[in-house]
Amino acid sequence: MANEKEPSSTPQTTCLQTSMPELPRLRREKLATERVKILLGCYRRSDAIDPEIYIASNACILAGYDDWVIVEATHPRTGIQATEKFKSWPPNSGELKDFCEVMAKQAARYAVYEQLPKPNFTPRAPPLPDDRPGRCANLFVSENVPAYAAMVELSKTADPKDWCWFTDHPKHGSGIKVPFEWYPKRGGTLVSTFRQAVPTDAELRALYASRKAG
Repeated sequence: MANEKEPSSTPQTTCLQTSMPELPRLRREKLATERVKILLGCYRRSDAIDPEIYIASNACILAGYDDWVIVEATHPRTGIQATEKFKSWPPNSGELKDFCEVMAKQAARYAVYEQLPKPNFTPRAPPLPDDRPGRCANLFVSENVPAYAAMVELSKTADPKDWCWFTDHPKHGSGIKVPFEWYPKRGGTLVSTFRQAVPTDAELRALYASRKAG
């Protein structure tokens, strides 16, 4: 048909989606072209057969990224030309794309890290002193136990940390909690205080000597 357009032989200078507004698209294409020229100018000589096609193809790659990627990827200090592999010759468009992808993914990962809760480095306050009654008690004596009355009698003059009333035992109901040393030993008599329940070193030595002699 006469009104059909002939295929254009002019190489395309952009690969951006047409949905991008015209002015931002043109501005980014211009920035990308300028930065590719800087990239190519960082080398003593170019191996590109056609520098114009090299600039256009790499500008097409850069124009698909944010401005900061375009600038950082072509900057003499932080760009691809500062890496060990491309110190002597310029990268092709595929290598430049891989470099930009790494930068963009790294920035996206850092953005996710920024949203994470910040660690709290505030020094923790020391725990409050434990002043609960019966904090040293480790034996429950039920009201039905014969020694219960003696335990109650000892509690009248004892330190509050050594005993407390206990009413929530699942099997034995109410009673009193006391140190284990308060309870009468097998075959012995009820001790009156905690310290009397613990034998002294002299008593232990005498007991050992009597058993050894026997």
